[in-house]
Amino acid sequence: MKRYNEEHAELYRITSEHSGKSVHDPETLEQLYNTLFIEEVNNLILPNWTKEVYPEKMVSVAAYSFTIPAKNKLLQRLKIGKLV
Repeated sequence: MKRYNEEHAELYRITSEHSGKSVHDPETLEQLYNTLFIEEVNNLILPNWTKEVYPEKMVSVAAYSFTIPAKNKLLQRLKIGKLV
């Protein structure tokens, strides 16, 4: 996870700087991505800085955040729970 975050440090820096929110991992980037997506769907004008990163650079990192809670066998079992 550390290496993944290092690979995307520039994206985190840009989004943190412009959004005013501390973006430091896929989960926090996903929250910002979702906000921008909802604003776009509702025909709101996105800030100019988003053209540099949204959606192309953000979408893969936001999607990756969904895999984190089930990255290993133990987490997969805890996430699924008992199957009847």
